[in-house]
Amino acid sequence: MPSEIFLTAGLQAAVYAREIPFWKTAKSVLLFISMENEIRTLPLIETSVKEGKEVFAPRIENGVMNFYRMEKNTAFGAENFPAIIFTPGLAFDRKGNRLGRGKAFYDRFFTGLDKASLEYKAIGLCLACQIAESVPVEKHDKRMDYLCCENGIFPVQ
Repeated sequence: MPSEIFLTAGLQAAVYAREIPFWKTAKSVLLFISMENEIRTLPLIETSVKEGKEVFAPRIENGVMNFYRMEKNTAFGAENFPAIIFTPGLAFDRKGNRLGRGKAFYDRFFTGLDKASLEYKAIGLCLACQIAESVPVEKHDKRMDYLCCENGIFPVQ
């Protein structure tokens, strides 16, 4: 697909992201830095900063995914909640299941947050064409709370 599609979708998704009911109360936004064939996250980063949210991006260190504040390079911690976590995937389904890249970085991260009873919403950020009828699921896979794409915000079923 032409790169303009990924940027246009990212711009539209950034507008819709503000409609997530949890958006107003979230202190922090965690999101991936988009790769070549992914919906662009820069518009969402810019929207989050303009709205006064702390913005964190992931870094893999010794096989573990940690998040760091983009402007200050400080680690994400319990003081940064409640949070919205925009999550990449190869595909999602309307039940909130996510097909990742197979390394389970996000699933392990979500497991840690759940064990600590921290308040967050997991949002699958994707192109509309990445929303499938179903995706393969394993018992450790974390379901998303919402899907966000260029066509809107969708609560999962």
